[in-house]
Amino acid sequence: MNLKEYQESAKRTMTYLGSHELDTAHMLYGMMSEIVELMDAKDKVNAAEEIADVMWYVANYASINGIGFETIANVFEVNLDKIFGPVAKVDAINQLVCRISFLTDHEKKELAYKKHFPLVEKSMYLFEIIKTVNWCFYYFTINPYEALQHNIDKLRVRYPEKFSEEKALNRNLTEERKALEK
Repeated sequence: MNLKEYQESAKRTMTYLGSHELDTAHMLYGMMSEIVELMDAKDKVNAAEEIADVMWYVANYASINGIGFETIANVFEVNLDKIFGPVAKVDAINQLVCRISFLTDHEKKELAYKKHFPLVEKSMYLFEIIKTVNWCFYYFTINPYEALQHNIDKLRVRYPEKFSEEKALNRNLTEERKALEK
């Protein structure tokens, strides 16, 4: 599964809250809340799930804003050994927090102060976030493409058709875990 395919698959399970602003806020809050779960990950499967969950929010943020992943579909192909050398978990997670915070700050300024946030800048921030997500996959020695596929598989278990509040509140965690462990 490449990033473009992942973005299309992620849209299937997104809930729409009634406005661009609310949908954007939902995606930004989600990115940050998944980082907290990543910090508490108990094993590699759980870490892969949380990193891929960050990507679910990133993909849907991009979709809400009309940004296609086809332009950044090869970001996971970068040889991180040559760029980063040894990576510490705290460095990878801190960088992810910073990148998402920069995006959130610009969105806040657009919402609260009506300061225009150009699409090209949103795209650049997303690219940086996705590169940093890749850094997290690298730290945990997780194949990003497999993790994204498992994330979609988990969401198919949770929402066989599409998002529903009832299914969001009544999850089958055992079956979801099985989808993540394939």
